[in-house]
Amino acid sequence: MTQGRLAIVALAVTLAACGQSENGNDARDASVDTIAEAAFTSRPGLSPYREIELTESGRLEGDVRLESSARDTLVVVTRNADLCGDRIPEGAIVAPQGGLMNVVVWLSDAREGKALPDSRRFEVTNSRCRLDPRVQGVIVGGTLNVKSADPVVHETVIRVSGVTEVLEAVTQNGDGQVVPLEKVLARPLRLELSCRTHPWTQGWIHVFDHPYFVVSAPKGPLVLDSIPPGEYTMRTWHERLGGTTREIRVESGGITRVEVKY
Repeated sequence: MTQGRLAIVALAVTLAACGQSENGNDARDASVDTIAEAAFTSRPGLSPYREIELTESGRLEGDVRLESSARDTLVVVTRNADLCGDRIPEGAIVAPQGGLMNVVVWLSDAREGKALPDSRRFEVTNSRCRLDPRVQGVIVGGTLNVKSADPVVHETVIRVSGVTEVLEAVTQNGDGQVVPLEKVLARPLRLELSCRTHPWTQGWIHVFDHPYFVVSAPKGPLVLDSIPPGEYTMRTWHERLGGTTREIRVESGGITRVEVKY
């Protein structure tokens, strides 16, 4: 590659809406979605993440699209309909142009690179009987503030995804309440949130021990920058459409383009 030019590596990850692969090269690995592994955002047993001075790096760019007729289903509200509304979307939001939000994309074996963010305070808010944000990525070791913007009772329950045991339960009786939790973000894994008083309420928090992750929005590209050159395992996850794994290569000074299609 000549100096001053960007090397561009193109990559597509294509899945049918039901989560099945459309070709053998883009195969979904069923093992990564077992309960034993699906909750982890880094493979267990990897060395601790290490911050290094980056003398060279690459960049990952792309987008996530839904290429099927599948759309959000509506959930019938059975309690506090005056606040929540009669029906609400289940949560997998698709933009008119086909962009799919709330897909988590990350490098599961990233063990060194750019500095972790200084801020370790995160939040999730009960708002009109939904959790906002519904899906988010956070850094391990932080504090999670559980907030309520609703003048009704919420009982927020936090579990490791796929596990029945409750890590924390927070009861809030009105708007403006904030409950800080110090322990739930202690390990790199995926947490599932629900509400006992509003059973349609759901949310997920992916806890990472490295900074190489992003959550898709309906508009705008996925971007992961300042990645040390090398080969990585890229994983994606969506609450209804499942997960994928893919090997990618990041070149020094280059852009790896990723197109994820469900």
